[in-house]
Amino acid sequence: MIRFYDEVNRTSCAGFIDEEGRLQYYVASAMVDDYRSRKGYLYLNGSNVLSIVTPEGEVVTHPLGENLTLMLGTDGYAVIQEYKSGFEAVEYVYHIYDGTGEELTTYSSGAQRAYNIYYVGDGTFLFLLDMQGEDRNAYGYYAYYGDIYFAGTNTWLKNQVVSGTDPFNEYSYKDGIFMFRGASRTGNSNTHPGEFTYTDNKGKVRSLVVPEEAARQPKYLGHSDGLMLFVDAANNKTTIHCYDVKAGTWAGYEGKYVDRMVNPTWTVPAVGEGYVAIALQGADGKTYTMLLDRDMKELLDSPVAGAPNKIYDGKLCTMEDGTLCTYDLEGKLLGQIERFDTYANQLAEEIMLGGQNEYFLLDGSLAFGEIDYSTGKEVALPTK
Repeated sequence: MIRFYDEVNRTSCAGFIDEEGRLQYYVASAMVDDYRSRKGYLYLNGSNVLSIVTPEGEVVTHPLGENLTLMLGTDGYAVIQEYKSGFEAVEYVYHIYDGTGEELTTYSSGAQRAYNIYYVGDGTFLFLLDMQGEDRNAYGYYAYYGDIYFAGTNTWLKNQVVSGTDPFNEYSYKDGIFMFRGASRTGNSNTHPGEFTYTDNKGKVRSLVVPEEAARQPKYLGHSDGLMLFVDAANNKTTIHCYDVKAGTWAGYEGKYVDRMVNPTWTVPAVGEGYVAIALQGADGKTYTMLLDRDMKELLDSPVAGAPNKIYDGKLCTMEDGTLCTYDLEGKLLGQIERFDTYANQLAEEIMLGGQNEYFLLDGSLAFGEIDYSTGKEVALPTK
């Protein structure tokens, strides 16, 4: 998504460009929601209407106000809360719409509004509920009750125990897997020591148990190409283990740099394409990265400079003093992007945004020259 100023009409605009820098469509408005506008959808949240411009340049609208409140929107989806009140009862009803504006389902949380709502990716929604129950204390970590909706199959997982953020960083899909519950191996009321539970985007649920030797307080850091990454959040133990989903086997790092490992809860390792990148502390006090295979064996002749950032498209990326460094999987430096904004590029993959509205490939070369605005189609927004 980009913003620009139409000098002729003296209007602020926003739209999407393709991977060659050609403007696809745009709207003449400064009201575009940068946070929600992703994957080709533009969101404009007015006082009485939500307008969503689709990747095809069509406009979908949803009325707001009159007890209708936008609670969540991204990737074309919208969740709108309807508050119904009367003498006898009150009720919170949630309407979930897809990118065409079609209502997929309605969901009621009764007289109490949902504690929180998340879009975790891949058409899956999580509704957390402020409910009490014995199972909330059965996993050693703080937990909620929640209902999970899968738009792809129009199905629900109801009354699930959903962990807080202790056993994982966030509620999100990571390469086709949504981890929604985890357990420590400690706690008097913990009846599921080390158990982690996840689902795909169709609601198929599976569980695994983190071995005691791997972690007392296991924390899940991600999944890629059938490889799950776990670390131990216990302060007195620095370990890192991977679980091979298909083989059902575990592997822990026991290589020659174990004593140089930076605590993985401080500098988070990266997992991608079946590889793991861990952070090491050099004798000079700086952070270095070692690449491991799925058996947790070292792949590089020596560590490379910078902290782990991502593994993507057969490349290893590290961050060193604000610079993104890209290496091949043998440790050869391919390129660098200086003054790299990790927040602005948190969803980026092949093309990165530079500090002066320049767009780079992972090797540091320009993805394209100037943006071609001549190809843009203006989308007319509703007047009411």
